[in-house]
Amino acid sequence: MKRYCVETDWGWVTMTFTEKGLYSVKLPANAPSCDNDLLFPLSAPIPKELTNVSLALELIRLYFHGEPVMFDHLGLDYSGYSGFAKTVFSQLRKVPFGDAISYKELARMVGKENASRAVGTVLKGNRFLVVVPCHRVVKSNGSLGGFAQGLEWKRKLLFWESLVKETQDAH
Repeated sequence: MKRYCVETDWGWVTMTFTEKGLYSVKLPANAPSCDNDLLFPLSAPIPKELTNVSLALELIRLYFHGEPVMFDHLGLDYSGYSGFAKTVFSQLRKVPFGDAISYKELARMVGKENASRAVGTVLKGNRFLVVVPCHRVVKSNGSLGGFAQGLEWKRKLLFWESLVKETQDAH
C-alpha cells in the first residue's frame, strides 16, 4: 500500500492505493500525513504517469475546489468487503453529485428493499469517503441519519455539494 497526500482547498486529503486500486480516502485535515515524496501541495502538479493515482488525486482536488465531480471511473480495491457491501458501494457511486437518497432507496437499488439497516451498517464502514458518497444517504424523513466521521462533516459535505450544484445549474 502506498499513501499519497494531496492538498485541496479544504486541507490535506490522504488517499491509500494498492495494486488493485484506491483502498481508502480520508477527509481533509490541517496537516499532511505522508512522506515528502508523496506530498502534492496545491502549487505542485500531479505527475500523469501515476495513472489511476493521478486521476484520483486530481478528482479529489477538483471536488474540494467546487467542481461537480463523479468518481465512477476510479478503480477501487474492495478487499475485506462482503459481496453485499460491494453492491451497496457500486449502486451508491451512481447517485449524482448534489443529490441525496434515503437508506431505504439505496436498499431498493441493491435489490434488498427491507435491508435499510444493513445498508447503514455497510456505509458506516465506508473507507472511500467522498469517492463512495455515503454522505448523500439520509433518512426517509429527510433528517441526516448517521455518519461515522460525525454529522457536522455530513452536513458540511451536503451543503457544499448543494451550493456547487446550484451554482452550476444557474449557468
